[in-house]
Amino acid sequence: EKINALEGAAMEDVKTDSVFAQVNLTAAPHAKNCEVLRLSEEKLWTCGVDGRMACSSFEGETLGRNWAQRISKLSTETPTAAISSDGRLLAVAEDTDAGFTVWVHQLEKGRMNTSQMPRTAGRFTLPISHLSWHATLPYLCISTDDGKLDVWWETKSETESKGTASRRQLLRGETHLGGVRCATIDPQLELLAAAFTCGQLVVLTFPEGAEKHRSNLWPKAVSGSDHLRLAWQPNGQRLALPGSPSVRLLPRNFGEVVELKGGHRYSTTMAAWSPSGDVLASASFEAVALWSDDCLRRIFEFKAQPTSFAWSGNFLAVGAEGGHIARLSATMESCNEAEKPQEEEESGSADAPVDHQQAESQEVAKDEPQEEPRIFKAAVQGKFQPGGTRRGRRRLLAWNEHGCLKLVISSSNKQRLVEVKYFKCQDPTSGRELKADGVEIGALGPGLCALASPEHVVVHLASLGTFWTQSSFEHHLPGEHIEAVAISRSFVAIFVAPFRLLRLFTPSFIPLGVL
Repeated sequence: EKINALEGAAMEDVKTDSVFAQVNLTAAPHAKNCEVLRLSEEKLWTCGVDGRMACSSFEGETLGRNWAQRISKLSTETPTAAISSDGRLLAVAEDTDAGFTVWVHQLEKGRMNTSQMPRTAGRFTLPISHLSWHATLPYLCISTDDGKLDVWWETKSETESKGTASRRQLLRGETHLGGVRCATIDPQLELLAAAFTCGQLVVLTFPEGAEKHRSNLWPKAVSGSDHLRLAWQPNGQRLALPGSPSVRLLPRNFGEVVELKGGHRYSTTMAAWSPSGDVLASASFEAVALWSDDCLRRIFEFKAQPTSFAWSGNFLAVGAEGGHIARLSATMESCNEAEKPQEEEESGSADAPVDHQQAESQEVAKDEPQEEPRIFKAAVQGKFQPGGTRRGRRRLLAWNEHGCLKLVISSSNKQRLVEVKYFKCQDPTSGRELKADGVEIGALGPGLCALASPEHVVVHLASLGTFWTQSSFEHHLPGEHIEAVAISRSFVAIFVAPFRLLRLFTPSFIPLGVL
């Protein structure tokens, strides 16, 4: 709270007419949420929960829709998609019966060419969290909820009329890092930076995949819980790292980090550099800030949370929640010219400090009747297991140093299976499938796991030891609702509602105690 108060006070100090500005949001051509994919001159490409990609043209401050084309199935979430920098390739992640597939479509004049079959960039067990293209080359970075990190690229020789594709997997996912929240390729095509749900930043060399840098920057997160987008400067010299009220800039040699403060009250979620590399845009819950020469230039207040960026020249397109779009101008003076009026204002305010305060209060009072009331939704922490994911028909129930539990639900929603895999157990039965009727929560320990439905828990053993007489044990808790489970060699801990009790058992369900 103290940090937020200090950052908020710093932001209040720069709320002048030249820095602070309100944004007029325009309705996007999609219902509910939408993502901006590409901005080119006066045209904007977006996608929404309707599964369509739309192309719109800016006519002054309004947005006119030109056409729309279906790129994925109708869903409750905005499809994960990305358009290459030259506007020639479209990558889309889709949930299919065979798993989560990334398709690469050919674009002609901005539209998807339906006469050509799309190419497959990869198939994965869990959802794709982020897709990002290289700044100038046809290299696609694929991040997944189960910790896999792949790079797909297109190659074309002089003797081939049609381009061929290559793919390299840099991380296989069976590590303690957790899911990949986002990843971005260095413009020089030498490094790849990725943010993981464990809170670590990992920089790998490309194409070798050797670890170059690792640091703890963020708190732990649930896969798919929120946005986090890193950005390399176009010259590749610095990496912009959101995730706190200040934006951190990590140099290419991993030296001293520069912090840009004063632009946000809340933690930043996205960062994006302009094509020239002179301007950096950052977004938080309620604002978009523009920086140049490591100085704050402008703050745009948003009534809906920004979710995506797209640059074109000196203009920035911002997609926001609720199906809103804004186009911001990034034309600004140099650092020294911007600071001169501020210094004069500070020297004048020393002689008459009350005038500035009264003017500010009058300005607030004047704008107050015209301002629409802001509605903030209360933050609700959903229940989850450590290392688990919360979305999709294929998701992780648990993932730790012992192994992983993957829940697979059929497309008809009639059959549920849990794939159990132990990393350290050498027994051939350690990797197997278990029936999971009604299972919502799972926990994994050394050589055993627990699967729980709302009133029922089953403990499965990887193999029979010297003192185990059976391979599984089960227990019923009628009238109680299980919300969390933990398991080890010597105990099973079950948290139940509505009485908020923590019940402790042995793995064979001999009661140990109740808290």
